[in-house]
Amino acid sequence: MSRYFSRLLLLALLLGTGGALADSREQIDRAAAALLAQLRQDSGQAAGLLDQAHAVLVFPDLFRLGFGIGGHYGEGTLLTDGEDPRYYATAGGPLDDSGPNAQVILFMNRAELEAFTRERSWQRSRAPALRGISLGAAGIQFDTPMAGNKITLITR
Repeated sequence: MSRYFSRLLLLALLLGTGGALADSREQIDRAAAALLAQLRQDSGQAAGLLDQAHAVLVFPDLFRLGFGIGGHYGEGTLLTDGEDPRYYATAGGPLDDSGPNAQVILFMNRAELEAFTRERSWQRSRAPALRGISLGAAGIQFDTPMAGNKITLITR
């Protein structure tokens, strides 16, 4: 029951923003490009992983929702060579102050990418073909967990 209530509360908070958290395609694309450029510049390890990935899902801005139980929300883009970008939203539980401000999910093989794009809504598992990079107060962190985050295809 409490899990249902938390999801309902998070949905109410998101809907109650009146679109204040919604970014345009251009805003998401600009922020994602800037984030990926920063990663490449600041970390050779990140640059190597980005070069190896079949696709990257970039959430350049994660917002903390501080009412009641809290949570976070962000919008991002899936970038795949030769394909138009697709846009996604992520929402999950509360982040502490050292939690990430941005996240990148790297799809390291085609099968995992295809499984992801077949779904309209997805929850990250511990799939070994996915790598996570987070940026926040603690700097760049690799293989960060996103357990419990729900990722949903959105229209932009």
